[in-house]
Amino acid sequence: MVQDIPDTEWLARPSLDRAFDCLRDHGLVFDALVDNRHLRALSHRLTRHPGLITVVDHAAKPNIADREFAAWASAIARVAQVPDVACKLSGLLTLTAPGSDATAIEPFVAHVFESFGGQRVMWGSDWPVVTTHATYEQWKARAQALVRRFAPRHEAAVFGGNATSIYSLHGRTTALGRTA
Repeated sequence: MVQDIPDTEWLARPSLDRAFDCLRDHGLVFDALVDNRHLRALSHRLTRHPGLITVVDHAAKPNIADREFAAWASAIARVAQVPDVACKLSGLLTLTAPGSDATAIEPFVAHVFESFGGQRVMWGSDWPVVTTHATYEQWKARAQALVRRFAPRHEAAVFGGNATSIYSLHGRTTALGRTA
């Protein structure tokens, strides 16, 4: 939950190198809950740990309410250049201004797909937080329409296949003894 750490460069601290080496060496996924302020530090972290599988949660929480697109777009595109990084298409509705139309997220969603491609984006419900702006069903339907528009033929991947692959869920046994 880097988003809650006031030091925007914390993620780039060399003292964290061993922890990230361990994540990579054990095949674990780093879910980066960051916002736009942390993308520079995240880029530095990723360059020091090639092969670290990373998922950028909530598309790095762009400031959609204030329509601050350019700086975020540039920074997220730089992060997307790292091949082992994926992006979670979640939480965007909650970043819109009160009373704004859901179309406010469209340029951000388009840029996520342009930067990562349909094979490195996965959908997330952001439930129950999303219910401050829409029902689960409304968000899922909106997301499905956006995926059809910006990443045609990648619906199955975005809504399950990519997560299964990125998190290595094929044939894993869960804590309940079931095969995932």
